[in-house]
Amino acid sequence: DRVGRAAPEEAEKMRSAVEKLDLRLVMNQVRHGEEREMGERIADLVRTHFGLRMEFLGAVEEDDAVRESLLQNKILMADFPSSPAARSLHRAADRFLRSL
Repeated sequence: DRVGRAAPEEAEKMRSAVEKLDLRLVMNQVRHGEEREMGERIADLVRTHFGLRMEFLGAVEEDDAVRESLLQNKILMADFPSSPAARSLHRAADRFLRSL
């Protein structure tokens, strides 16, 4: 509103840019169900309070395989494909691709 009063043309450009946003959220290092549910609540808050489109794609579980892949200089998805974190990333990527 302040920008609209001070610079109406710029405010319209900002509104147009914001309307084009299509946000997606992935929570990282989630330990339990309550934290996973937080992702959906955050997406709801963004939609409600900011009027932005946001889809919660999922949560990546806290997983020692992530640390191991870093320490061993390996790729998580290739070298630890059955780890909980890799499976979580795979599910989030699938949801993302389906949303396109």
